[in-house]
Amino acid sequence: MSERAHLAMVFDAPMQSWGVSSKFQNRGTVSHPTRSAIAGLFCAAAGAAKGSTEERELLAALAGARITTVEIPRRATEGEGRAPVRRLRDYHTVQGTRTADGKPNPNAVVTRRDYLTDARFGVVVTGPQDCIFRLGEWIQNPVWGVWFGRKCCLPAAPIFRGIFGSQEEALVHLTEGRDIRLFTRVEEADQFEEGTDSLCDVPLSFGTPDSSAGGRAFAYRRIRVIPAEPE
Repeated sequence: MSERAHLAMVFDAPMQSWGVSSKFQNRGTVSHPTRSAIAGLFCAAAGAAKGSTEERELLAALAGARITTVEIPRRATEGEGRAPVRRLRDYHTVQGTRTADGKPNPNAVVTRRDYLTDARFGVVVTGPQDCIFRLGEWIQNPVWGVWFGRKCCLPAAPIFRGIFGSQEEALVHLTEGRDIRLFTRVEEADQFEEGTDSLCDVPLSFGTPDSSAGGRAFAYRRIRVIPAEPE
């Protein structure tokens, strides 16, 4: 095995939510796992508390890793077609909030939260061997619960699928040997012009221990979305 290793995972759940630009009452989702959510999953698995030294060290180690995601469609229950991934919008009412001037808000606040339903993704994380093996151990024996974007999005299948010597081997395993061109995938672009989108989802800090949002900081990355070719 080379000095770099490749962790293969499957994100399979009835609901998933991958927020990037969620603000206040509107909590949207993009169509694929984000780097920040994957980093948060590893922090939970490692028991690295928000704002802790362990979190800072883990995020620094992940900064050098590359992430590739692959959409793995489900087969329709009837016929040979692909089962569609749909979006679900859930409405929550929240009481006990405060207005912009800090005063108690007597009214309930409606929040809108979006989810992907029946989605399934393969994820390959590439990095130094020692880092990848630690991530694999944490995912198999998590200290805290892990989920896909939000706490209600619990895994429906084992996440860990192996550690491989090359990205190609990991992708072949995740796609069960099928042609990778049949799958929509998201790769990290080396050059800006090679990318198709920019996401502010590289976590520098998830915040301070005494605040739900204070101290949160993220950086941009450039990604390339490669659509699936027709079968």
